[in-house]
Amino acid sequence: MIYSERTESALRHENARLNKELEDAQLDLDDARRSRRELQQKMQMAELRIGQVSIDYDTIRSRNPYIIILIDGDGMIVRYLQLHKFSN
Repeated sequence: MIYSERTESALRHENARLNKELEDAQLDLDDARRSRRELQQKMQMAELRIGQVSIDYDTIRSRNPYIIILIDGDGMIVRYLQLHKFSN
């Protein structure tokens, strides 16, 4: 009788431990699913932004195919505002 009580107690303890492990694993699985969904959403947003940047780049590139090269021969620093005046 004492042996069966000890065995039953050990099995109950093991059952409680396994139930706790199962609960932890389910919580980890839920967290992994949530993280995966968030990562997929972030990836989709990044892909959309990349597509938009690509479209913007193509638009800018086709709008004005010319470039200007300035060579500073006398050491005078050319300011951005001065360049902006000439580009328009």
